[in-house]
Amino acid sequence: MVSICMEEELSRYNLDGKWNDYVGIQKEVISVLKEGGYFNIADIVNCETGMNIRFTAKGVKETIGKGKRFQNLPKRVKQQKVATPRVLPLLIKEGTLREDNVKNYHEDSDDFFAYFQSRMLIDGETHDVRISVKKKINSNHFYIHHVDTEKSSELLSPSKKTEITRFRTSN
Repeated sequence: MVSICMEEELSRYNLDGKWNDYVGIQKEVISVLKEGGYFNIADIVNCETGMNIRFTAKGVKETIGKGKRFQNLPKRVKQQKVATPRVLPLLIKEGTLREDNVKNYHEDSDDFFAYFQSRMLIDGETHDVRISVKKKINSNHFYIHHVDTEKSSELLSPSKKTEITRFRTSN
């Protein structure tokens, strides 16, 4: 299980006074991730399904939200969404497939989605993270993620590892 310290993760970004400026937050998070080489990673392979998933700046932009969706969230939820993108490649890798080949009900398109669930520790509290992957003919892309605000109380499945990985980089 991946573990992060919210304060440590948020300190990587210059977000003072920007919590209602979703465009500014998107730019800052994407810039820091680009500097860290996160978008240069080869496709992430989900351990359970073997599905190759690409982690992209477009997905991070979408996950931080458009307009009122992000702006209406409580500050704590905004902070969780901003603190977690650096570990999303690990969460995607460890995720459990919950639904596959789900039609896009927001628009008429040929796109389908796969929905994964993973688990992580944020400041010592276990949270479920739901990850949406947009499936296309040529490739699969991380699309959006949600951190459940309630602490998790049960294991995702008996087969999931309970080992905790403290996520750190040299940055």
